[in-house]
Amino acid sequence: MRFEAEYRSALRLVTGDAPSGYGLVEDARGIHFPSPLRFALSCAGLSKVNRDFNRLLAPSEIEQADPDGMITFAVENQGVLCWGFSAKDTEEDCEIYQQALSGDTYGPWIGDQLKMSDFLISFAYWNSANGAADVTVFGEVTDAEWQRQQGLPVVWTCPDFVVRHSGKCLVIVSNDRSFYLFGGAPGEVRREVRHLDLVWYDLE
Repeated sequence: MRFEAEYRSALRLVTGDAPSGYGLVEDARGIHFPSPLRFALSCAGLSKVNRDFNRLLAPSEIEQADPDGMITFAVENQGVLCWGFSAKDTEEDCEIYQQALSGDTYGPWIGDQLKMSDFLISFAYWNSANGAADVTVFGEVTDAEWQRQQGLPVVWTCPDFVVRHSGKCLVIVSNDRSFYLFGGAPGEVRREVRHLDLVWYDLE
């Protein structure tokens, strides 16, 4: 499958962490796990790319607790957002929705512009840029660096950001021009950042 190959490729690129999952993931409690989600949980559900920032829920935590039939399968790191899919959606690569915390309760479910397969790959890259990779540089690009970044080879694209190759590393410049350099060995990341024109940056 295209998704399985691209997902494995993303895992190889973003972190040296050996994929670790839940093994064979079966439908539980009458909940149907769409095939991309089942694959991600089985091969990498316990890996850093799915646990160290935003979190992919364990199979036992995924439940239909919403009266509209929405099933939550991932949560944002501060608990202010969650992602789900509709139990009524019979497509294996189903549409993804998000729900934001408003006061003490969650608001309405809103379409996330992504299918499950694309969401899971984007999720892995974003988590890697935000802590799952061994070293990440984050900051803000100058106008000149923004223009230079547009010419780098594209690895992955989604509505919120584009992943590109920068030397032996990966780089994300999100739509608000926030910058993340990650995915290489620590020494490679540190060397690459010296060649970049950034307004400011921190290295973690």
